[in-house]
Amino acid sequence: MIVGAIAAALESIILIINASLFYLSGYYVLLSFIPSAFTGGIVATLMAIYAYCSATSDKYTRSTRFAIVEICFWIAQPIGSFIGGQILGDGDQNTKYQLYNYIPVFVVSLCAHIAAIIWAILVIDEQQSLLDSPIDIRPSSQPLEIEPGVPVTCINSDREEILTPDESINESFAMNSSFISFNGISQRSRQIWNGFLNIFHFDHVGKLWRTLTRQRSHWGREQIWILFFSTAFLLLVYLNTTFVLWSYVEKLFSWPPKFYSNITSITAIGTLILMGLVLPIFVHILQFNDLRLALLGVLSLMGQCILRGSWQHKTGLYLSFIAGTLSPLSVIGIRSRLSKIIHDDERGKLFALLAIVEAVTPGIASLFYSIIFTSTIDVYPGLIL
Repeated sequence: MIVGAIAAALESIILIINASLFYLSGYYVLLSFIPSAFTGGIVATLMAIYAYCSATSDKYTRSTRFAIVEICFWIAQPIGSFIGGQILGDGDQNTKYQLYNYIPVFVVSLCAHIAAIIWAILVIDEQQSLLDSPIDIRPSSQPLEIEPGVPVTCINSDREEILTPDESINESFAMNSSFISFNGISQRSRQIWNGFLNIFHFDHVGKLWRTLTRQRSHWGREQIWILFFSTAFLLLVYLNTTFVLWSYVEKLFSWPPKFYSNITSITAIGTLILMGLVLPIFVHILQFNDLRLALLGVLSLMGQCILRGSWQHKTGLYLSFIAGTLSPLSVIGIRSRLSKIIHDDERGKLFALLAIVEAVTPGIASLFYSIIFTSTIDVYPGLIL
């Protein structure tokens, strides 16, 4: 997660330079993709987030944890759109150069990435949930059989010596504290370096494929494949807001960027509030399982698409935003179900595959939406929605 945030910050810096030197060729913008290409980009970040969320939660709270992650992921884009719309405004219609000044937008993005780096370093604690641990962590009721004055053996990583009971704890602590700073830093550095070298091991590809194709009980392998394809298709539908909706409302309703960002931000806030209210009811009171949550989210998304595509009026568009407020439940249910099918040691591999699916889909969606939307925009603009 830290590496992903650093790569995103470097990308923002390159975009700031490109926006400042507007006379440069547009091909220089491609340089901004280099940091993500070498660090895994959004694929590595999503993989780390999903694996971390799954590893640090138990089966009772996993759905809620995934819901929180999904809400944050869901609301980030509209909030970014709102901030960007407020910064850009209506642009300078009289200029022959940049219609909008994008430099402040990229500066805000850079500040957000720096904040993410600081947060990941200071706050995130990679401790596995103890409720899923097979080790008995209850304190022992048996007293320590140590006689007063009898020497005991104090063992640490550097030396072994005989100390009295009164001296063993204090002297061992004093001895270890002198090495804790150096050893902690050196061990952490070795872990980071070894982790970096592991990126280039081709054995990981085979392990990922075996994780996806191995036989599992209760049709587990088939469930994984179905959930993966479901995620890809759902993401394809979600991305119509990113690639098409702005062009759609600009074509039909002549909305300026600022008004569009306000509408999408209000929708995101409403979705956040509604999800916070209904999710505990569905999970804890109505006892909805993961697949029911996913089905409810899919139905909500279908209602949004039908209203938005068939009723090409502002009223239909507003109602489509309302109908789609429960759509994040689809992805929440799918990810929660995936985390329960696999073993604990396979979480990172499976969520890496899921992150790859989610990273590849936008490229396919961009081509798909571009071809269809440009072909139907003058005939039936709502077809793509």
